[in-house]
Parts: sequence; structure tokens; C-alpha cells
Amino acid sequence: MHDLKNARLAWLEDGSPFSTQFKDIYFSSQGALQESQHVFIAANRLAQRWAAQADSARPFSVVELGFGAGLNFLLCWQLLEQLNRQGLRLHYLAFEKHPLTRADLNRALANWPELSPLSSQLLAVYVDHTSGLHRYQLTDNLILDLYLGDAITGLNEILGSAPGSVDCWFMDGFSPTRNPDLWDPPLVARMWQYSRPGATASSYSVAGQVRRNLQSAGFLIEKLPGFGNKREMLLASRPDSAGLPMDSRAEPPASTLRARSPRPTINRATVIGAGLAGCSTAYSLARKGWQVTLIDEAAQIATGASGNPQAVLQPRLAASRDFQSRFYLHALLYAHRQFTTLQQQQELNWHPCGVLRLPQQGRKGLEKLLKQPGEYYSERVLSRVSQQQASKLVGLPVNGEALWIPHGGWLEPGRLCQAYLTAIPETHLTLVTGKRVTGLESTGSGWRVTGSQGVLSESNVVVIANSYQARNLAQTATLPLDPVAGQISRLTATPQSGRLKSVVVAEKYICPATDGMHSLGASYAPQPVNLTSSAVADQENLRGVNAALAQLPLSGICGARVSVRCSASDYFPIAGAVPDLDECIRVFGPLSRDASARIDAEPTCLPGLFVNVAHGSYGLTSCPLTAELIASQANGESPPLPAALVESLSPARFILRDLKRQRDPDRLNRDQRTP
Repeated sequence: MHDLKNARLAWLEDGSPFSTQFKDIYFSSQGALQESQHVFIAANRLAQRWAAQADSARPFSVVELGFGAGLNFLLCWQLLEQLNRQGLRLHYLAFEKHPLTRADLNRALANWPELSPLSSQLLAVYVDHTSGLHRYQLTDNLILDLYLGDAITGLNEILGSAPGSVDCWFMDGFSPTRNPDLWDPPLVARMWQYSRPGATASSYSVAGQVRRNLQSAGFLIEKLPGFGNKREMLLASRPDSAGLPMDSRAEPPASTLRARSPRPTINRATVIGAGLAGCSTAYSLARKGWQVTLIDEAAQIATGASGNPQAVLQPRLAASRDFQSRFYLHALLYAHRQFTTLQQQQELNWHPCGVLRLPQQGRKGLEKLLKQPGEYYSERVLSRVSQQQASKLVGLPVNGEALWIPHGGWLEPGRLCQAYLTAIPETHLTLVTGKRVTGLESTGSGWRVTGSQGVLSESNVVVIANSYQARNLAQTATLPLDPVAGQISRLTATPQSGRLKSVVVAEKYICPATDGMHSLGASYAPQPVNLTSSAVADQENLRGVNAALAQLPLSGICGARVSVRCSASDYFPIAGAVPDLDECIRVFGPLSRDASARIDAEPTCLPGLFVNVAHGSYGLTSCPLTAELIASQANGESPPLPAALVESLSPARFILRDLKRQRDPDRLNRDQRTP
């Protein structure tokens, strides 16, 4: 069952929230903003440390236990803006088991109008309804990762594969006597494990059990003057590599407070393929400071499946909590946030109009969801609507009750690709078109990308994002990729069909009209022989849409477009570091003899080589999040997804799966595969 519970609040006379669950206040009655500044910002010396961090290749990492109303986060954001240091980036990870509703968060943050320019931006994208990790790229140098759920579970999911990565901890949960889980030994032990040498942790609480737990884990403890009527507060630090604590009160030399010149090392990446996967990856890398060369064999960007006139943002629904349904849910929410932000910066023609999904005959999963959508999704993500409600939502009569996806919508994918590239500074993007990549050569420090006319680029990192053509490169030739042709039909809008307000999806989909035409689609033809449009496919698209709409027989096909999508053998995207096949077989070979064998190792990957392909019919939904995943991996940052989902997307999954099935991971006969 969908089990995330929002915070239950009462409101005090001074306008501050009080938790009726934990019987505790969120803020100090003596000045919440001032207390947060004292206990978290000043005690951890963030201004001084960030000045010294400004030319670092990595972001500064803050983890907060107890996000609450986000006051500590907003103060960090405010400080980041005030310092305005070139090259300084902040990665803020916060955990909250009982998030405030957006309405309650708005009411709480109204107490600090001086923060309203920032709080309004947070409120515009804030998710209060779906458990798991939500990434907010609020500025080019600020990432907020907000995990809704149990903190120790989230720490293990997100930081489990990144020990020694946290610079600073804010211990700001409710009182240890009210909410002991956020202060107990198992969580404090994780704090030590995930801290860098020299990391600090601060808290308003100096309770004896809290001090003892931190000391037992290995932290050094100081008591500092508290705020207001609290005599003391706590500061903990993990000793540095020399075994010495970081002096939390010493001021750095004045010179460290001056703006520094950009770091001399330049990260360069090459992205192969300029469709949705490639352009979104280039955008995510550039936002992290990378210089990107984007290569495509066509004369212009977005000529393949990304060239369709309309594409639908929707999740791949399932009556399940498996990795795929969790991924597509978070991909939907992430893409919706990203498109909305891009729309504010340039005219993207993004239409967040919602998607109506009608059950299809034989699709038992959708029929199950229709009966109990709340079992798997928040009602703010997916809800059942009656036939009358559905017809009102979309503006036309429909043939029955349906599922409503308010975060869905549509846009022109080619326009999105251009928006990604427009958002990248000219100094950070080199676009190479009309050049086909034929090979990759390791240089020891990176990769050389070659074509028929010689070297096309050299870079630290290469991302292969050229759909099914990835199998033409030696390093990704064994990936189980299949080309799938799909035909969309174009339908002349009538005065009646022009009233369609939202996307309707049943056996086929129909989009609201743009430029006097609807898009209908799409046919599905594995292993396409040719890419000629078919009248049969047009009629198939028409029948699939007419089955969903009542009293509106559509006709008048005025055009069609055929393109080729890429699908993996398990119908799930492939995104992540490219594995070293021979080394993986050597390390994980015992799985071929015992599929349940426990092997304490990570798949060995080819350094600096990544792949982002196999998005099938859901590329508009999945590409933005997989692009951010790969950019985070390339940059050495914690990913925007829990470890289990990262593993489920990894190309190494096929090697491990084949070994467990006692099959040769290199079994694919490349000679029989049609490019």
C-alpha cells in the first residue's frame, strides 16, 4: 500500500508548526532562523569552509537528518548565493519520514519573508506525496536530494556505495526522547562510515545518549555555547587522516575568503548521439561544469525517434512495486520538474495537461490499478476517475472510467533537444553533425573517438547514447539491443476534436491538436525491414484511439512518420558505466555454478565509459533522469536514485543474469545482427 504519511500539525499562536505525532516543536520560540544560523551554519563554519572549497572538483556535501520545513536548507542556499564563489557547488541531501504538505510548508515558511525568493522556488517543485529520493536541481551549483522515508534505510540506499563522501551533518530531528530513531547507534554508525575525514556534525541536543553514541562511533565531541536559553549545543567531528580533529572555531587566513580562479583541470566529455538521450546527457554534464562534444551522424539533431512532432510524458504503469515501476514513477516526477524549469527559461512549448489512461483489453495490471490505484501510487500521482469525470478532464466523451495522471503531458521532443543545447553556454558545447562514430580507443586517461575520417574527439569521459547503433561499437556490442519501428499518424483537427485538452491513452494515444493536427500512435514493429509509412498502421492507430473516445469517430489521416526506437531484451533502459566483460566474467564466474553464490564485489567497468540507450516508447519520461544519473556518476557524486535502482539500470545486469542462467554473456552473434 502507498504508505507515506504527511506530518500532522497543530499551529501555535506565533504561527509556528507543532508536531502532534512527536509532541514537539519544529522551531525555537526564541528565534528559529537565528538558532539555525547559530547551530548549523556558524558552528560548522560553512562560510569559511566553502571559501576554501570554491575551486574543488567536487561539490560540498551536507546531509540533514530531519528536513522539516526546510529552514536549514534555505539558509545554506542563501549563504551559497551570498558567497557567489565561482566553482563552488553544494549537494544537500535531506531525510524526512513525515513530510509537510505543500500547503503546510507554505504556511511555515511564511514566517520568514526574507527567505521568500528562495522558498518560493522550493515550493514550486516540492514533492510531498511519494516515498523515495527526489532530486531538485535548483541552480547550476545547487542540488537538493530529498529522501521521503526512513533515514537509515535511505542512507544505506543512497550512500551505501559512497563511503567517506559527506562533509557536514545537520542532526535536526525531533528531541531524542520523542524520536529516538534519528539519534540511535545504528544511524550514528552510518554517519561515521559515510563521513569524510574532517567532517563535522552539529546539533542543538547535548543529551548524554547522543554524545555517547557519537563517541562510540568514533567522533570527537565538543560542547559549544547554545542559542537562547539553551546553555550548550553539540559539535562532533571525524578526525582527519592525521588523527587530528578539525578546529571548528579557527578562522582561515583572509586570503581564503577571496574569490579564487577556476580550477585548472577541465573535465571534457563526448556524447555520441544527439537525440533525447544524448542531448539530455549533454545538458546534465554541462550543468556540472563539463565541456561537452556532442556527435551525431545525421546533419542535424533529433532526426530519429526524437524527431516526432509530439511525444507523451507518462509513466510505465504497473500494479507492482518492482524496480521498473519505481524508476518510471520517479522519472515522471523528475522530468515534469525539469521541463517546467526549462519552460521558465525559454519557450519550450511544454504542455503539462495531464494524461488519461484507459484500461486495455487483456492488460490485467491496468485493470488491477483501476480497482486500487492507491495501493501502489499516491492519489496525487495516479487516481481513478469516473467516465463523467474523465470526459470533463479531457474535453471529449470517453468510453469508461480511467486513470488520471496529472503530472503527464506532451511536448515536441526535437524542440526539447534544442532547448537542452541552448541552455548550455557556448564555451561548454561543441556540436559535430554529419559524422559517424566507428570506434573508441582507450588512451589511459580517457577515450579517443574515431570516425571514417580520423579522430573526432578526445575526452575524459564518453557516453554512448546513439540508440540501437550502440551495438556497432566493440565496447557495447554484446548489449541485447533491438530496433523497433513505430509509425505515428497525423490527423487533421476538427472543431469537435479540437476540444481535446489532455492526452488520451488506450490501445493507442492521441495528443491535443497543435498547428491544426493531432498525433496518433504508435505502431510497433520489431526488427524493421524498411521505414516506409503504411496505410495499415494508420488505420491501426485510428482504431486504437476511436476505441477510447465515445461518439467521435476520427478520420482524416493527413500524414505519417516512421522512426526506429531502441529496446532492450527486458524492456528497460540501459544507463550507467559500461562493464569490462572479461573481468566481470572472471570475478562473477562462480554464479554460473551457483546462481545464489554471494560475491562481495562490484562489477568492474571500463573507466570513463558510459551508455544511455534502450528507452523504447518512454524516452521522454526516462531520458532526463538517466542523463542525470550518468552525469552524477561521471562527476563522482551520489546518484539521483537509490543503489538498487542504479543496479537495475546498469548494463552489467545482463552479464550477471546470463551467468546465473549458465549462458555465455558474449553469446550474441554479432554477424547476425542488423544495424
